[in-house]
Amino acid sequence: MKRTPEQQVLFALLSGNIQEIPEDFNADRFWRLLKRHKLQQLSEKILPLVSDEVQKGYKEELRHWGAMSLLFFQELKNVNALLQKSDIQMVVLKGPVLSYQVYHTFHHRYYSDLDILIHPGQLEKAALLLQEAGYVAPDGSSPSSIIQREDHLEYNNDFVVRNPATGIVLEIHVGIYVAELLDREGERAFMQSASDIEISGHQFRVFSSEFNLVYICFHAAKHMFFRILWLSDIDGYIREVAHDPERVIGLARELKMDKMLFISLALVRTYFQTPLPEEYRRFLSRHRHPVLLWCARGILLGPGILVYESGDVNQAKKGKEKGIDQVKPVHYFWQLLFLVLLRRGIIRQARFLFYQFRKRILR
Repeated sequence: MKRTPEQQVLFALLSGNIQEIPEDFNADRFWRLLKRHKLQQLSEKILPLVSDEVQKGYKEELRHWGAMSLLFFQELKNVNALLQKSDIQMVVLKGPVLSYQVYHTFHHRYYSDLDILIHPGQLEKAALLLQEAGYVAPDGSSPSSIIQREDHLEYNNDFVVRNPATGIVLEIHVGIYVAELLDREGERAFMQSASDIEISGHQFRVFSSEFNLVYICFHAAKHMFFRILWLSDIDGYIREVAHDPERVIGLARELKMDKMLFISLALVRTYFQTPLPEEYRRFLSRHRHPVLLWCARGILLGPGILVYESGDVNQAKKGKEKGIDQVKPVHYFWQLLFLVLLRRGIIRQARFLFYQFRKRILR
């Protein structure tokens, strides 16, 4: 697929080889591209190459996010203290903690909410505490009322609440299980690996180093490597966080996530020139998933919308209304084929295809 001028600049920035801006480069389109991939911080690297007016807009956005990232971290500290006080163990997923682990700052990584994981048995207690602290559901109802709906947690591993005082959204996960990608036994292994780390004098519970790397590869694959941010996280994690590559590979095999690890490593090697340890290089040399890689690259370069993840076939129209490039048949094909091939075994692949057919054609 031919790259747009904005994509050319973006991938040059990722590889550290940006020398000039193409004549047909559009600053507004580039900013939309950065927002799609949550890589706004990269705009700092091209400030000397753009006009004063564009510089001013980029700098204002970056200053705003710098302030917001501190608010997010403060919110996370408050929630952590609130739940710990009542002996509710929570694991922090991604967000400011991952940003600090990988980039050593809270503002380098962009996020729009806070994600935490708690044990299902502590859900009601946690919901009541958050309710007493002023949190509300998106529809204005109480957190407790969400989990009392019989069908909500039957179909969802999470629910969302918002702090009206700050506007910050908190996504509370009671599991990371995804049908046919991660089973319940694997989910328990992630939960049991969690341990405490200290950030700015505060203790936060996270997955162990090896489990955390496998998790961010799993998260990226689950969402079809739609955002380059997730590849940036994987690249930074390999470079900055101490971990045992052999243990990561072993976990990926045990959890049946070796395809996800392969695609993750192959993509960061291509787009970030990540200096992979020898163990990862051997792992890549022993695996071949060319069609999956082809699909992932097509999704990265495609329009800023995930058709199959949303479950809404009208998402393409909505995306176009928001200024997102039109979704073409080939984009549907890349995304569907990727999700099919990501599953292990012909039976699982056929079952997923039938589910998509029933949901979109027979409904």
